[in-house]
Amino acid sequence: MLWSAYASIIDRFFVDKGRKILVDILSDTLTFVVLFLAVMTVIIAPILTGGTRSLDETRPYSITFTNNANEVIGHKGIRYNDTIDLERYSPYLIDAVLATEDRRFMQHFGIDLFGLLRAVIINIQAQTIVQGGSTITQQLAKNLFLTPEKSAKRKIQEAFLALWLEMNYSKQKILKLYLDRSYFGNGNFGVEAASQNYFNKSVQNINLAEAALIAGLLKAPSKYSPTNDINAARERTKTVLNIMSTHRFALADEIYNATKYPAKIVTNNNYNADYFFDWLYEKAIRLSQNQSKILTVKTTLDSRLQAAATAIFNSAFKEHEDEYEVSQGALIAMSPNGAIKAMLGGRNYNHSQFNRATNSLRQPGSVFKPILYVAALENGYTQSTIVKDAPIRFGKWKPQNYNNRYFGNVSLTKALQKSLNSVPIRISEKIGTQTIIKNAQKLGIKQKLKANRSLALGTSEISLLEMTTAYSTIANKGFQTEAFGIEEIYDAHNKIIYSRKSIDRPSNPLFKKTTIDDIKIMLKSVVDKGTGRTAKIDNTDSYGKTGTTQDYRDAWFIGFTDDLVAGVWLGNDNFKTTNELTGGKLPAKIWKQFFETALSLPPREQVINKKPNLNKTEEIMNSYPPLSTNNKLSRHKKRVFDNLHDLFYNQ
Repeated sequence: MLWSAYASIIDRFFVDKGRKILVDILSDTLTFVVLFLAVMTVIIAPILTGGTRSLDETRPYSITFTNNANEVIGHKGIRYNDTIDLERYSPYLIDAVLATEDRRFMQHFGIDLFGLLRAVIINIQAQTIVQGGSTITQQLAKNLFLTPEKSAKRKIQEAFLALWLEMNYSKQKILKLYLDRSYFGNGNFGVEAASQNYFNKSVQNINLAEAALIAGLLKAPSKYSPTNDINAARERTKTVLNIMSTHRFALADEIYNATKYPAKIVTNNNYNADYFFDWLYEKAIRLSQNQSKILTVKTTLDSRLQAAATAIFNSAFKEHEDEYEVSQGALIAMSPNGAIKAMLGGRNYNHSQFNRATNSLRQPGSVFKPILYVAALENGYTQSTIVKDAPIRFGKWKPQNYNNRYFGNVSLTKALQKSLNSVPIRISEKIGTQTIIKNAQKLGIKQKLKANRSLALGTSEISLLEMTTAYSTIANKGFQTEAFGIEEIYDAHNKIIYSRKSIDRPSNPLFKKTTIDDIKIMLKSVVDKGTGRTAKIDNTDSYGKTGTTQDYRDAWFIGFTDDLVAGVWLGNDNFKTTNELTGGKLPAKIWKQFFETALSLPPREQVINKKPNLNKTEEIMNSYPPLSTNNKLSRHKKRVFDNLHDLFYNQ
């Protein structure tokens, strides 16, 4: 019964011999197509789902730093910038890229069969791979969705994704995406980032030589990067210009001028400010609240002071490194309100990225004593209070003065002036270590301090940044000071997303006026006739304190004038002792030279309210001569740029 029913159904699909061949062919073809589509779906589907979404989510931050005069001084993170519309690009750049990467870009459908055939023939003739057949669309597909692996599966994915891109996006958007997402060496993604980095100008304004250099980087970004090998970059540029000449993408006189006057690479000297940029990087990301991945940070840094600090440090080490057997150092300069003006975290950032100004914890020695005296002044002492200077012992511990000299009854001013040790210990016993710690925290010390008797002599390890901040609070008339380096943050479209001006300032000082007045008198006496005489500046009131730790491992000088505070530390990373280097010698000398330079500089108030402007001119396409229709080159340009209405951000 069942068999009869089955046979009846099958009979309905019976065909005679004449039609059987056609049916078999159609059946086999359909089976092959279904299997092919199934395989392609397995290969392509994972790539088409969520590719562009994850691309933006995983982008790293790109931060450009400007100084307090709104000049670009540095960069951290991968540089990328896609904020310039394609129609505003220099036409030279479009021509150079199309000439070298995909001359039939405007005609093909994502896969250039003619170009592929041409590449195969050339490679066979050369018996090696000298030319690729990938189109710009295929390269974009690889950049957006695929890994760099070389395999048949990846080539299939690349081809299908190229077709998908061509079906979903205009030629203009594909070209825009390609130019924005391609790598151009030296950490630059996108032609705008590359142009800013190499030429310090927008891609809108580059000339033919500069455009050819950028286009040449697409072949091998690291190999032809001008910052890695300028000669290789220029040879590649010549190759690009020759291609443009051969295929009439540029006029003969344009090629001649571009060859005769090659692109000049701009080198921005940040004067060893990378330590400062590292310190600000995470702070900038936090303050931006994830509103943009491309940030411009206006910092408090004064490039003139940064340059002065670098030059003075280099000269000091060149002259005295062997004499004092010292190999490292750090310097921080800030306004009394905490705005960082200069920061050196070491002698050379390229040799060591460890920031000794902010991250290194060293014993401060006698530069800590003003903190103790502030605590004493807050608790009934004055700068004229008499304290006995004599040997003192606590069990086996017997702190001694330098050279084991004692002066009997002395005022607090004289005790600090001569950096006596017994007097701070006696005061500490009276007011207690917790009182000292409390006042240290009010001054800006965040590091946990050890509550022991030796605290008064500066044995608890503290960073140069925090010690200098403590002196800034004194210079700031007792108002709370917190070191900062960021004034404003802008997003990719130059819109302000953070301003320090919006932060409330403390309305009342943390310390009594008499305390600040007395400690300044005491610190001035150190520079005028005490251990800090080397730092004395002619015709200027200056205040400061020297510091030298046990066995001459650390040498410090921290001081200030009415407008600037600075701290200097010298020593060795391995804590090896120096050759009797004290804070009153080389650190005080460096401090004085730095301040003499700072005092000679004119003020910069006139630029404080000026916004950073990374695109140096708005005269973009109008700066180029009008297009003519008398030659193939101009017709090509007109064909490309007449269709640029379909922009990346508007589609």
